[in-house]
Amino acid sequence: MGSKKSGRKTRYTAEVHATIVKHLRAGAFRAHAAKAAGVSIDAVDDWIALGLAGDRRYADFARDVERACGEDACRAAAVITAAALKGHVGDYRAAVWMLERKYPKICARAAEPAVGVTIGPASDSDKEGAGSTRTRVEFYLPSNGRRPEEDS
Repeated sequence: MGSKKSGRKTRYTAEVHATIVKHLRAGAFRAHAAKAAGVSIDAVDDWIALGLAGDRRYADFARDVERACGEDACRAAAVITAAALKGHVGDYRAAVWMLERKYPKICARAAEPAVGVTIGPASDSDKEGAGSTRTRVEFYLPSNGRRPEEDS
């Protein structure tokens, strides 16, 4: 029979932990911080999920990653706020770009429909037929290369 431990040995070490957190504090994307530490983004995401779920082996890592990402977002937001309050101070657009891509659920601009088509009867008098409905179909083409349903 197999031993109690199965699967591959984790690549998570104190050095990997420190490298990822250091790069996140410097403003790197999680995927790039993972590459710099020599691990996959999937592994990092798994460790974070395990830590947040209560696995004590990864709890400190999950907390440190969340804290570093929060600090990075606050730093970028501070640049944008300073530009808004003091007039144009430096190039705040880089901070906006970074927030839109790192945190699209809360920071990305709402996509405007690029093309819209209405299908159905042209006037109210045409609606008398059974099952005739008017439907609007809109196509979204974000300018940033992401599909609207993608998460980061």
